[in-house]
Amino acid sequence: MTTINRPVQIEEFVLAIRELPNESLDAIRSQLSTSVHRLNESNKLMESLLLKIRNKDKSSSEIDELEDLNTEENDDQIYEESIRENEIVLKNQKERIERIEQELLSRSTERKEELPSASASAKFELNTDNNGIESNAANSVFL
Repeated sequence: MTTINRPVQIEEFVLAIRELPNESLDAIRSQLSTSVHRLNESNKLMESLLLKIRNKDKSSSEIDELEDLNTEENDDQIYEESIRENEIVLKNQKERIERIEQELLSRSTERKEELPSASASAKFELNTDNNGIESNAANSVFL
């Protein structure tokens, strides 16, 4: 059987997460958050390297820390392209995190609606007709 690897579209993702338990959704959200953090860090590093290559800010402390890294003049194009690609992935992953959070919120709202409220679960019956008067009752009035 041949499997075709392709990115899962957001619509397919939304449908798929409906079938997953909350624990799985939490795990996926955690993985996506970690990935977002790492991509942001990677972009910061590449932006610093771009500054080093272009010599725009020689006084930057980040550039001083990057002196050990060898960079080529044409690396700036690679870094720029990588940053752009990372931004696309970041946007996609942030949208997935948002959809997971919406799904979890939707589930918690549905559960609250399914649970009976305290006033609805307590069945209190008030009899307002006077056909069952007890003469010994504390609230009985004799005329």
